[in-house]
Amino acid sequence: MSMNQQFKRAMGAMGLAVAAALSACGGGGDSAGQASNGTADPYVGTWKSRLCYTGQGGFFKDSIVITKKGDKVYQVDFQIYQYSTNTCTGTGTAVQGDAFSFVNTIVGTKTVEGVTADKTTYTNLNGATAKSVSYTDGKVLRVGDERGATDTDGFPNNFDTSDDEIFDKQ
Repeated sequence: MSMNQQFKRAMGAMGLAVAAALSACGGGGDSAGQASNGTADPYVGTWKSRLCYTGQGGFFKDSIVITKKGDKVYQVDFQIYQYSTNTCTGTGTAVQGDAFSFVNTIVGTKTVEGVTADKTTYTNLNGATAKSVSYTDGKVLRVGDERGATDTDGFPNNFDTSDDEIFDKQ
């Protein structure tokens, strides 16, 4: 899996770049129902991707936990879980060696597909600074399509539409 794919699975963003699960400081925990607003608060929590995929040895689903590090900063902890059924329901087992973390910083907002998305920067797994967008309505987390067109500042113009890049709040 490429570094960009790893990030996208994790954000997927929305620590979208942005991604976005917070449990550390401020914000006060569950923020279901709170839409993106230029702060880290709406992203805090546990999110699971919509895609249940088949891999070596079973069925897998990506999970991210976002914790708040500051008003506009959040950490995304990514983990793949293995399940015994092709619906990826029930309790999964964390896959060892497939976890990683990164920090997103909200640097502004822009309109993406008719909603106000947060523009974010993060350090990818190669150590380079990357740009994305993320949006949540408090129930669904969307991240930018980093393979698609970008604006003049390098932020994606669209959300990724693949099920492994759309996350539901748990």
